[in-house]
Amino acid sequence: MSDRAVVASVFLNRECPRRCPYCGSKRFGMKRLSGKQWLDAIDILRGQGIEFFLFLGNEPLMLGGELVVLVKGLAERGVEYGLYSTSPQPLFSQWREKLLDAGLRNWSAGVDFIPEVYERMKKEGRLSEKAIRLIESQGQEIVRKAQESLEGLIWMYERGVEEVLSLITVSRANVEMLYDMVIWLADNVVKDYRWKVSYNYVEWNHGDKDFMVRKEEGEGWWLSEEDREVWQESLLRLDEEWDQYPFVQPVKGYLSNIDKALKQDVKWWKEYGFEVENLSVECNGKIRACGYREGEVGYSVWDFVSKPEGVWEAWRREVMKCKGCYWVWPHMLANAGVQACDFRSEYWKKKYWR
Repeated sequence: MSDRAVVASVFLNRECPRRCPYCGSKRFGMKRLSGKQWLDAIDILRGQGIEFFLFLGNEPLMLGGELVVLVKGLAERGVEYGLYSTSPQPLFSQWREKLLDAGLRNWSAGVDFIPEVYERMKKEGRLSEKAIRLIESQGQEIVRKAQESLEGLIWMYERGVEEVLSLITVSRANVEMLYDMVIWLADNVVKDYRWKVSYNYVEWNHGDKDFMVRKEEGEGWWLSEEDREVWQESLLRLDEEWDQYPFVQPVKGYLSNIDKALKQDVKWWKEYGFEVENLSVECNGKIRACGYREGEVGYSVWDFVSKPEGVWEAWRREVMKCKGCYWVWPHMLANAGVQACDFRSEYWKKKYWR
């Protein structure tokens, strides 16, 4: 059992044109590294055993040309990564061709809501008033984000990007639509092994997280005990999906554990070891405890060069202070290993060709 992380989430910047109701990541204006500096940092982290990188923004496209430099360098190094964006316009149209030319190999986006699915289920009377109220309380913002995210994924997919992933953040607003959303994707979009679908429960701030708002600020987006019946009904329908569609990431045991999802207090290092934990790097190069929590690690990525053991020891201490979460990434690593993040791995080959 390793005492180091094998995956890392990287915040490339802290700017975003979106205003999602459950996002608490509002560190706008922070100093950020250049594309070249990020490549140097990634070389260092790979030397420390990091095998997979999740690149986040807030919105990476707001880096413009620096993102192109980064993508080109990743392609030259053969780095395994996911690049998460919601494809906001007009930024997406401005930079998409340049990113393809630079060798982009992964495009990931949050697709929490498919307008066509929502309108059909609403018309058929298959959605609760609670779900309808939450979705419509966001006006056109939630529709715009969903449409642009999905359109961006389809554009990249149709132009041959090797890996495309749509992440559904599960909340009270969409839990009733999970099955229908994946059926829609299977019928209308996903044609081969390059497109994957994953889920992650929306989290709230327990007091130590800086990536989401507190529960009382979330306007009812969090699932609660009173939602258990509709929740279980949705999960029963998903049993068919898990068996039928190989493009769904290994999240069956994750989604179905309602009790853990309600508490969101899992200490992954305690259950599975530090290798399922996520090292994270802030946009200025500072080491974070994880993607959800800054902590007080007290080092930057450059410190790995001169005192790697000191950095890892400080990171482990911060991880052990965490109040817990229910993030899908540690669950996947614990149950399928880092191969679940690499779409060309033996794990996925077996899942498709079994």
